[in-house]
Formats: sequence, C-alpha cells, structure tokens
Amino acid sequence: MGKCTLMSAEELEKFPRGYNDYRFESNNEIFIVRWKDNKCVAVATNIDTLEPTVQVMRWCKERSAKAYVPQPALINNYNKYMGGVDMHDWLLEKHAIAIKAISLPSGPTQDANKPKHRLSQLNDPERRKHKKETFFIKECG
Repeated sequence: MGKCTLMSAEELEKFPRGYNDYRFESNNEIFIVRWKDNKCVAVATNIDTLEPTVQVMRWCKERSAKAYVPQPALINNYNKYMGGVDMHDWLLEKHAIAIKAISLPSGPTQDANKPKHRLSQLNDPERRKHKKETFFIKECG
C-alpha cells in the first residue's frame, strides 16, 4: 500500500471518541479507515464510504451516562451485516454433513469381464465372502 499511511493507534488515542482517520489508496481502489471507539478500529473496503456518518449510542465513563458518538458509515454497515456472516457460519456448523469413506481392502483379482469400479466391487458376492464391505457413513447434526 506504499505511502498510504494512517495515524498509529497511539496517536489516535489522543483524540476524542468518534474521531477517525482515513485514506484512499487509488492504485488498488481500497478505502481504509481507523476509528476511535473504546479502542481503535481499522477497516478496509472497496465497496463502502465514510459518509454519511451515523450517530451511535455509547457509554461515557466521564458522564456516567450514554452519549452519541459519530461512527463512519462503513463501520456501521459492517456491524449491521456481520450478524448475517455469523448466522451463516453457525448454520454451516449446525447442519454440516461429514462424509467419511472407508477404503476397499485389497482382495482377489477380478475377472477381465467383470467391471472394475467400486460399486460393482461392493455388490460382488465373491468379494463379500473374503473381505468386509466398504460403505459411506453420513453424520448429520
């Protein structure tokens, strides 16, 4: 990203809550924002903007009350839509189907006229006499 530098987190801590520093890197068309909330938050995007800033409620220790803090639009959008990503990950984990395969053990050689693919091996009565069957297991939930 070359000369596209932002304030360090230590420098940003000197500013009031809600302050942001941003740069647009034109070669790769990436917009980078560092915003001060309780801690510094850095976000890079190629599809969103800084404006319009949104007023969000945050707890203020000095006043012992809630206060409005300006938040860049891209951070607000990230927070708004991150729940969908979390939901997607949760659903994938909940409904994932693990498939395990047990490989076929080596057995007697097959005749030239018998098919050599695995399904025919499973159904071959000669093979069943000598070796265990191979099958696939689906684990659901």
